[in-house]
Amino acid sequence: MMRSYRIMIGSMLIVATSANMNAGKDIDRSERQLRAAISATDLEQVKILSQKKGMITAENKERLVDAAEEKVEFYEDNFSIIKSKRDLATFVAGIGITIGSVCLSGLGLYWSFDGSKSHANENYMETRRRERRNPLAMIAPLVGFYASLIGLGIAIRGYRCTSASYYLKRAEDIQEFIEKVPVFSTETAVV
Repeated sequence: MMRSYRIMIGSMLIVATSANMNAGKDIDRSERQLRAAISATDLEQVKILSQKKGMITAENKERLVDAAEEKVEFYEDNFSIIKSKRDLATFVAGIGITIGSVCLSGLGLYWSFDGSKSHANENYMETRRRERRNPLAMIAPLVGFYASLIGLGIAIRGYRCTSASYYLKRAEDIQEFIEKVPVFSTETAVV
C-alpha cells in the first residue's frame, strides 16, 4: 500500500516537473516568435502574437522593447542612399531610364532633322515623303520625354530613401506598440 503511494507521488512530481519545463519552453518560443517578428519589422505579426495570453510578460517586455529599440537604431544608422541597397538600386535605375530616354529623344530628333538637312536641294514634297517613311522620328522625342519624366520620378524616390524611411517608420511603430501593450501577469491569470 505504501509503495503504491510512493509511485503515485513520484509520477505526479514527474508530470508537474515536465509541465513546468514545457511551460518555460513555450514562453521562450513565444518570445522568439515575437523577436523574429520584430526583426522582420512585421507590425501585423507583432500585434497578432501580442494579443495571445502570456506572450508579453513583465520579464520579457523589457527585452522586447530593447530589441525594438535596436531595430530602430539599426534603421536610423542605415538611413542613407549608399547604405540602403533598395534605394540605391531605385536611384540608379531611375538615372538609367532617364539617360536612355534622353538618348532616345536625341536619336529621334537627329532622324527628323537629318532627313531635312541632307536633302535640302530637293523639292519640299520629296523631303516630306522621306519623313513619312520614318514615323519613329516623330514619336521617339515624345516617348523619350515622357520616359525621362518617369525616370526622374523613380530617381527622386530613390534619392529620398523612401524604402529606408518606410522601414524606419515601421520599426518605430513596433517599438511604440510594444511599449503600450499591457503586460500579462501570472498572479492574475486563471489556470
